[in-house]
Amino acid sequence: MQYQFAKRGPLNGLWAGGNWRYDSGQVAGAMPFAVNSTTPVDLTRLTYDQQAQLRHRLQRREGHAHSGFQSCLPSEYSSSLISIPAPGTENDDHNPPRIAPRSLFDASVGQDNIFHKERYKGKPEPDRREHHR
Repeated sequence: MQYQFAKRGPLNGLWAGGNWRYDSGQVAGAMPFAVNSTTPVDLTRLTYDQQAQLRHRLQRREGHAHSGFQSCLPSEYSSSLISIPAPGTENDDHNPPRIAPRSLFDASVGQDNIFHKERYKGKPEPDRREHHR
């Protein structure tokens, strides 16, 4: 949505816009997952920075860009941004890791012709009312 304010006065050329998007259920791609409830999850495919960006958590400890995790127990493995299937239930076709539902908001404001350099340079059109007398 965008709104253009009046073309005259102190709000000349000022505009404001906003956008809202709801994302839910996109497949997360190649995410580590638990094969069963006892085998540790191998996290070596992800760098520490990737783990921090995904907000990987082991119980209450969160991964950081300089200190991540190598492996973890399936019961301790979670992420606040990705819905990870329960141990032993991951299936690429029917139950893949998915992006957690989220709402994204975007707001913007601006002003057209900030430097007031744009001028109409063409030949002005004649006033059509004068021709109908």
